Amino acid sequence: MNDPYFLKGWIILALLWFSGNKNTIHLSWIDMGIIALWGYDLISLFTTMNGNVSLLAIIPITLAVFYYFVLRIGFQSRTKFKKLFFFLSLFVGILSWFGLVAFEVFVSSTREVGWQNLYDFRFLYRPLGNIANVWGTSLIVFFIIVYITLILYRKQKKNVIILWGCLSPIILGLVTMFSRGVYVAFFMLLLLCIGIGLRAKVKVQKKVGMMVGLCCCILLPVFFYPQEVVRTLKMTETVSQKRSIEGRIERSLAVGNMIGEAPLIGGAGIGNYTLIANAGRYENDLISYTNFAPNMFVQLLAEKGIIGFVLWGSFAMFLIYFVFRHRRNRWVLFLGGCFFVLLIREATFPVFLDTPGVMILGITLLAFGQSVVRQERCAWKLSLITYRYVLIGCVLLFGRLFVNLMMYYKDERCNIVFLEAAENKEYDKALEMIEKTSDRTPYLINRSLIYSLLGNWKKAEEYTILAIKKNPRDIQLLYNLARIYKKRGEMNLSQNILEHLTKMYPNNFLYQWGMFDFYYDQGKRVEAISYLVRVIELYPRMMDSSCWENLLERDYEMTFAVQMQLKECVNETPSEPIMLANYAKIALALQDTVQAEKLYRKVVDILPNLIYPWYYLGVIEWNRGNVGEATKYLRCFMRLAYGPFFSLEEMDEYITSGKVFAQVNNRSFFSTRYLNKFSVWYRSNTIEFPVFDDWKCI
Repeated sequence: MNDPYFLKGWIILALLWFSGNKNTIHLSWIDMGIIALWGYDLISLFTTMNGNVSLLAIIPITLAVFYYFVLRIGFQSRTKFKKLFFFLSLFVGILSWFGLVAFEVFVSSTREVGWQNLYDFRFLYRPLGNIANVWGTSLIVFFIIVYITLILYRKQKKNVIILWGCLSPIILGLVTMFSRGVYVAFFMLLLLCIGIGLRAKVKVQKKVGMMVGLCCCILLPVFFYPQEVVRTLKMTETVSQKRSIEGRIERSLAVGNMIGEAPLIGGAGIGNYTLIANAGRYENDLISYTNFAPNMFVQLLAEKGIIGFVLWGSFAMFLIYFVFRHRRNRWVLFLGGCFFVLLIREATFPVFLDTPGVMILGITLLAFGQSVVRQERCAWKLSLITYRYVLIGCVLLFGRLFVNLMMYYKDERCNIVFLEAAENKEYDKALEMIEKTSDRTPYLINRSLIYSLLGNWKKAEEYTILAIKKNPRDIQLLYNLARIYKKRGEMNLSQNILEHLTKMYPNNFLYQWGMFDFYYDQGKRVEAISYLVRVIELYPRMMDSSCWENLLERDYEMTFAVQMQLKECVNETPSEPIMLANYAKIALALQDTVQAEKLYRKVVDILPNLIYPWYYLGVIEWNRGNVGEATKYLRCFMRLAYGPFFSLEEMDEYITSGKVFAQVNNRSFFSTRYLNKFSVWYRSNTIEFPVFDDWKCI
């Protein structure tokens, strides 16, 4: 949720101010470790390769740290934590019930279009707007919170019933996640909870009741969804599972290159994993773009560097020492086991550093763990006067964060007006608004784009070069610069950049198109044909564009040669599902509906969560007059494209009125891949560069 006035920060700071009492404040070694980790993140702001995101990403981390000290100073007794945990349990219980409702909507919407196995379509399940893996980690933390509360209130029958009402939807949600990483973490957590429960000093009947309750909550969804549970437990049965594992391994092995590119102190900076990983992975159109690292260890190495990784590792080792030292305390032992389970989960899908809610609950568990033991030694004693001076320093820090936020939102308000004006082709107004922004990278990029649209190539070059200096790892800026050089007649510079891009990123259709465009203008037809074939292989929709129609009119001989090469390609059967779908689309564009249907059917068998193969199967059947079969495929497409809340009645209306065909045909001829990257790297938005302007196909 947006907080332009930093209200959450001022509230937490006020709570911390009034939490201090007249006694000396004792900080433990764990407290000092938290301060050290946070201080390192603050220092990394001066070395980050992309301050656009780091300056914003430090805010939720800072709020979590200050919230932790509110708990450490103001919640020093188990009684206060008991009330806090009960409130949190009610809150997460309500969220979990909402999650179950979202799951039922997902199930009914998936099955009403004819799919019986839910596993392949889990990306449609987005409880409270969260992707499934983030929600899975959240549920694990929810389970820990509620289970602790259940133990604290075990002697109060009424509260126990309420808490079981909170725990049961969490367990049901965990089982119905159908996530391998969640299953592994949940299994270990169950063993831990059962072990602690059996050793608890309660009546045997209560222990048996707990076991029965847990078993019932687990077995109930297994009974209704056995196929999905079995597929999850098999781990590597489906192509998507194998691709996921292979992708994680590849990204993990690539961390060595990332470390070499990032500063020793601070690493790439907070929130910059996808930026530093971009050149090695996400300039490939055959690989799906994701905002998450393969595991927490890779994320720490990439974003915080070797020094930061060692610092986090030292903190983890001290926590292990703390648990070992207080191993006779069952609470510490249990919480140590819980943190180990969370570490295992983070090793399969890292969420903690990127999800403020999970971070807050994890910090709460850490603060609670110190309240249940008596620590004779402390790392630092703060007198009340010193404490006040520290808080004054914190006020100054928060003031600086507030100023940064205000500047960011001021720029974004101008940028929003700029985007609206550019979309409406009001370029003078767009230029006026973007010139009011600061010199942050996203606004430099947008200035270069608007000057390109206005034909002021000198200014466009100036701002593009400035943006590249600020963020040289945004590879597309080099492509933009190459096109600007071409417009200015500096052909050698343009050619050098394009040759570099096509050599380094052979699976990026945009760079291949730039090279084709360059060679075609130079009259080098042989080279142009090879690049155009590659463009179409990577982005077959180009054959549906007016750009392709213009090429057919301008140069039939060249396009005929391209088509002959493409006909040879579509007779192949690549193992890569994305490429297989591309070849199917090429076959369809070449009017070979038999081969297109054959390839598309293979695609939906291998990777049924790809969206457009369902659409084109529907189009093939529609053109053949098989309305019933076409409707079935088009419904599947609309379920994947429009989400679980799009009703069958709306689908049928879209089909009969032709809206579905119009929307697909009129969609942008370029994917939103770079737009997604732009929003993650810069926390802002941009316009699409007019790639096809020479061909009147923007």
